[in-house]
Amino acid sequence: MFVSKHKLSSVLGCETRYLAEMDWDGWSVPTARGTVVHKAIELSINTKGEAWPGDLVDNAIASLEFGESSLGEFLQQLSDVDRAELRGDCVDLVSKFAECWPPLDRRWTPVTESRVKLSLFENRLVFQGKIDLTLGRARGLRAGKVLIDLKSGNKRASHLDDLRFYALIETIRVGVPPRLLASYYLDEGVFHPERVSEDVLFAAAARATAGARRMIELAHDPSNAGVVPGWACKWCRALDTCEPGKRSLREFDDPLEDFD
Repeated sequence: MFVSKHKLSSVLGCETRYLAEMDWDGWSVPTARGTVVHKAIELSINTKGEAWPGDLVDNAIASLEFGESSLGEFLQQLSDVDRAELRGDCVDLVSKFAECWPPLDRRWTPVTESRVKLSLFENRLVFQGKIDLTLGRARGLRAGKVLIDLKSGNKRASHLDDLRFYALIETIRVGVPPRLLASYYLDEGVFHPERVSEDVLFAAAARATAGARRMIELAHDPSNAGVVPGWACKWCRALDTCEPGKRSLREFDDPLEDFD
């Protein structure tokens, strides 16, 4: 079983939505935007000389479009209008990154899209992820690495949990924890940092264990999946058959409904 940050957040949120999305790999302009932006920023960091945001986005789309993933197929089938919308949104976010970030010095050891993996129980359980940007590195037993997630949307409580999950994998993989975690929100141009402590790592381990255990239980018996309605019901594939989700959305639309 492969456990990612997205699966952990999903199964520890609404289990019904988690099951509905397990075998679905659909894309839309909003969901593709983050991947394109991350790819463009990766190119900007690894390209010599100055590169314009528009060129970076075009190169990122071209690279992803002819890849072997389902995103490539989605990009190939985009209409001219949707492609223009996607490109415009991505150019805006990449421009904001360029405005607020200094050139990354090689001595900082910047690494983009860094894949991390932790295999347990003879590879029967694998924690894995991909960190948007890392700076620095451990020196002996002295922590020195900073893990950064670049966010193109609104703040969510799970964003900090995602970084703690990466910190847990990194600590076990290297033997030394990261020094700092930070979510960086491109629209706002601000960091939300957290220093890594033993309590942070123990909390991440407890959360990862609980999520993995629940994923295994649901794989054997999906019939007892729980429902946690909220704003995310709007995008859930199970909404048509989920009465709590429908009721929740009605309450969001009319917060005074219960007082009529």
